[in-house]
Amino acid sequence: MLRKFLILISVLSLLSLSTQAYLGDFYLEKHIRAEKILPDKLTLVLTEGETGQVVAEVLPHGAATDIFWEISNPCATLTQQGYKCIIKATEVGDAKLTARAKDGLSFTVSVKVVPKSTKIALVSDDKIKQGESATVYARTDEGTVSWQVDGIPSEQVSFGGNLCKITPDRAGKVTVFATLNDTTVSKSLEILPAKNREVDLADWGVVLTWAGIILLLIVIIYGRGYEKGV
Repeated sequence: MLRKFLILISVLSLLSLSTQAYLGDFYLEKHIRAEKILPDKLTLVLTEGETGQVVAEVLPHGAATDIFWEISNPCATLTQQGYKCIIKATEVGDAKLTARAKDGLSFTVSVKVVPKSTKIALVSDDKIKQGESATVYARTDEGTVSWQVDGIPSEQVSFGGNLCKITPDRAGKVTVFATLNDTTVSKSLEILPAKNREVDLADWGVVLTWAGIILLLIVIIYGRGYEKGV
């Protein structure tokens, strides 16, 4: 009986020591003093409507502190998620993003919001033939472009949204312009003259050869018939 009692006391002692060690480590971890907070980037550049983020790091590792975020310009809105700050660009401008901790630690990140660029690409063949139709396509995700075509009468041009169709009746050069949100791009097309039908001597030689063979066969056939008649 005494033996069982001693074993029980030993087990309880070990559990007590382990619990104290764990709680001691937990206590130390939660009470490590933060000495520095650092951002994962010093500059953040966003286009209008784009979303980015800045993440803070607390040193030394294991330290914990509450961080509060603020921005100096309403060109971007903030969503705070602890050590992470989500930034959504709303308008063009420059701002300072600041993170502050309760113990006086802080850092600042430069935020720049730039205009959303308009992208237009004109797609078509570089050369077309006189009298044939060609279509120029404006590839863009921003909207519908406005068109202008130089070097061809207006009645030979038709527009349909982001498509421009041209049917030139003479050789030369045509320049197509597409404009969207103050951005204009252009593309030049070379109009090749319509080809006249050229006489191919080789083809005529083949025709004459077959004509000669057929004529020779006719002469032979009629010659034999004439000989029989005589």
